[in-house]
Amino acid sequence: MQTYYDAIDAQLDVTAGGDRQIQTADAVYFDILDTPVRLWAGIGSMITPDGQRWHGFMGADENGEVQSLFHIEPLGDVRDGAAPLYEMSLHFLDEATFLELRDMAAAKVKGRDVLFYSVLLPKNGTRALTPPGDAHRLRMLDTRFSVSRPMGQGGETQIHRTITVLAKNLNQGRSLTHFGVMSDTVQRARSKQLFDIDDDDYCQFTGKYANGYTIQIF
Repeated sequence: MQTYYDAIDAQLDVTAGGDRQIQTADAVYFDILDTPVRLWAGIGSMITPDGQRWHGFMGADENGEVQSLFHIEPLGDVRDGAAPLYEMSLHFLDEATFLELRDMAAAKVKGRDVLFYSVLLPKNGTRALTPPGDAHRLRMLDTRFSVSRPMGQGGETQIHRTITVLAKNLNQGRSLTHFGVMSDTVQRARSKQLFDIDDDDYCQFTGKYANGYTIQIF
C-alpha cells in the first residue's frame, strides 16, 4: 500500500506520461473518547484503505447549492512561538444529535487530539487511494453549543444548532518573544494539564538565561 507522499510522487513521475490530475481532500479526525469522529471535505462517505469510513461535511442547502456543514479556521504557522486558538464548528445538526452531544461529558473531549490529514482520491469516486497522510495535530480544550433562530426568506423561523470544538496547537503556552521560550510557571501549568505532571522543573532557569545571565546549576 503506497503512502500519501509516495503515491503523489508516482503520479508526478515524468515517466508516467500524459496529463495528470491529482485530486486530494482534507480529512479531520477527532479522537473523542469512546466514539471517534471522522469527517472529510466531500459529499457522502469516503472509505480509506484501512477500511475506515469518513463522513462528508459538504451538503446542499434548500436551494440546491453545495455548502460546507463544517467550518475550520486556517491552520497557522506556530514556529514563532504563538499557539492560536482554533474553533471548528459543525452546523445544521438535528435536535436529537445536538442534545446527545451536548449531554456528553466534557472529559470525553478535553485533552483529546484532533488530527488533520490529506488523502489522495481517484479522478472519479470517493474510495481513497492512500491512507491519511500529512498530519497536523491539535489538542481539544472544550466544546461550545449554540442555538440560533434566524428568519427565513418566507418569514418563517428557522432553528440552527451548532457545536464548536475549541482546540490549540501543542505548543500552547509558549511565549511570544523572539526566543520562543516558556516561563517556568507556564511550563508547570502545561505539564499538569497535558501530562498530569506536578514537578516539571524543565524551565526553572529559563527566565535568567533569556536575560543573559549565567547560572551555576551544580
